[in-house]
Amino acid sequence: MASNTPIKVCLIGAPKTGKTTYLKRLKTKTFEEEYFPTVGVDVRTISFSNIKFDVWDCSGNKKFDTTQ
Repeated sequence: MASNTPIKVCLIGAPKTGKTTYLKRLKTKTFEEEYFPTVGVDVRTISFSNIKFDVWDCSGNKKFDTTQ
């Protein structure tokens, strides 16, 4: 699957469950113990082999929840 178009992935879930930590771990192979809440959404591009993913890290805060 060699394509220039990235696959879009959305991380959603409750606050403080590790969505951002998981994304940072995939991208940088490091772990950050300090907690910084995501405000709104954070979009990062991650590559595995020749496949690109645009990962949307959505805030778990109810203030930003528009699904209900």
